[in-house]
Amino acid sequence: MKPKSKVWMYGVVLACVIVIVAILSLGCLQKESEVTMPPTPVTDKEEPAMVMIPEELVIYYDYLGVIGGKPRISDIGTIEATIISITKNEVCPDEIESVAPEPTDCSIEPYPKDTGIVRIDKIINYTPYSEQPVEHLEQSSPSGEEPSETALGYNGNGYRGEDLPKPKLPEYEPLQEGQEVSTHFLLTAGPAKVRYAPIPEPQPSPHGPMESAQSKDIISEQNRSHKSESEEKIFKPIPKDGNYYVFTTKYGFPETIEKILPGLQVGSKFRAEIWYDGSLYIEEYEVVT
Repeated sequence: MKPKSKVWMYGVVLACVIVIVAILSLGCLQKESEVTMPPTPVTDKEEPAMVMIPEELVIYYDYLGVIGGKPRISDIGTIEATIISITKNEVCPDEIESVAPEPTDCSIEPYPKDTGIVRIDKIINYTPYSEQPVEHLEQSSPSGEEPSETALGYNGNGYRGEDLPKPKLPEYEPLQEGQEVSTHFLLTAGPAKVRYAPIPEPQPSPHGPMESAQSKDIISEQNRSHKSESEEKIFKPIPKDGNYYVFTTKYGFPETIEKILPGLQVGSKFRAEIWYDGSLYIEEYEVVT
């Protein structure tokens, strides 16, 4: 073979090798690019959900606020007692909020406000206000409003000062067996159902994370039944199931828990946890024989 032919063949072979190496290199670069390519950023984030308390619980707080609720400062205990008398009244929440000089027709079924006289047959346990632990005193009031810092003995820096004046206690003697005492039936003296509700399913915030982040404030506003000066408070009737008023008093349970209060009448004997500040306040009770 002539030298020129060999050179030409070597040239062709070298060219082919170069082409093959270039193809292989391009494939490797493409694979490397596929491996190292960062993922596409996700812009659609799931919005936080708003956790709301049940509407029935808000109605219960409103009801307690209208009829007076439980006292902020009181002795607590468990008693057995007998009903001496019952007085049934009603109050229209519209009239509580209205500034009109003349009463108007109530927009909803009026709230019951039952009172009476009971005789204390037995004191099972009893703790005066002055002996109650701090943890109990710092709990929110039954009407959904938090106790004031003054009532709890906090100063402006947020800690409890030993030299701060204690809240003035109402002047009354401790509850005694055999005593007949004025009583407020906070869940009425008639038939009622008490429900402990589960937490409602969280709902996506329609206005994004900003509103959702403020859900605790929204809940607080619901509990306290606040309204702006330009808004009129809208009350809703207490739910009913036949002849039973239905009071949702707690929430946060895995499922709904329901208790039936059969109603009280003159001569009924019952056991109940009580609040006492010179008057007696009863919520749930158990009829005894």
